[in-house]
Amino acid sequence: MDGLLSTSSLQNSLECPVCFEYLAPPVYQCPNGHSICSRCHQHVPTCPECRSDMSQSYRNLTIEKILESIQVKCRFPGCDVITTLSARSAHLSSCPFNPYVECLYVGCNMIVEDLPSHLKSVHNVKEFDMSDIRGVRGWNSKSWRMADWGFSIWNFNGELILNQSQSNRDFFYLWVFDIGNTRKRVKLTVEKDGKKVSFILVTASARGRRKSMPFHLNIKEIENHFLEAAEGLEEGYQRLTIHVELLVDSTLKQA
Repeated sequence: MDGLLSTSSLQNSLECPVCFEYLAPPVYQCPNGHSICSRCHQHVPTCPECRSDMSQSYRNLTIEKILESIQVKCRFPGCDVITTLSARSAHLSSCPFNPYVECLYVGCNMIVEDLPSHLKSVHNVKEFDMSDIRGVRGWNSKSWRMADWGFSIWNFNGELILNQSQSNRDFFYLWVFDIGNTRKRVKLTVEKDGKKVSFILVTASARGRRKSMPFHLNIKEIENHFLEAAEGLEEGYQRLTIHVELLVDSTLKQA
């Protein structure tokens, strides 16, 4: 274990005997008092130390109270944050120096160090060159209601923005995520025949898995004012063109 200045016996008592990570609330214990972390508790049917039935387990509130009083330094190089053991897991998951990210695809659950490469190789996500700071993207569909375009990656000269788009019966939505350590501002513009709509969005962290406010347009407005025939596709496909710009002063703050 790293970061905690203590005796080895104390360290061992604060480690989960299955994954050997520090315990964090909620902590469970078997009928004989052996503790286990909540993640392993979901998958281990018997106590790893005495083999008692873990279905009879209950919270170890004493250990949880101890975890609130012990401080530990972040495990990732470059991060100087000192937190309590009870809050350690929450910090590690959102730490901007944490190179590991959980895949955003529902059902994947893989923890990866290089999210863009994982998305492209495993989930066939396409990456689009957006030149330096701006580019044009198109969304094609025969029906603009209840459609799902999934994820794609915009590459602004090495600055990667992950986006996800889908529509329901009434609205088209587009979310943007930063893959690095800082929030970005992205300007999205739709225009045709003198009609123009622009939004400025702030990216959400791909690490945090929380979506920010999406770019959204009413489906009727899209159908009435912004769609055009999709060139190169079979008859019936219509295209929505969006001008995308990564704002020069896009960096806001650390994640």
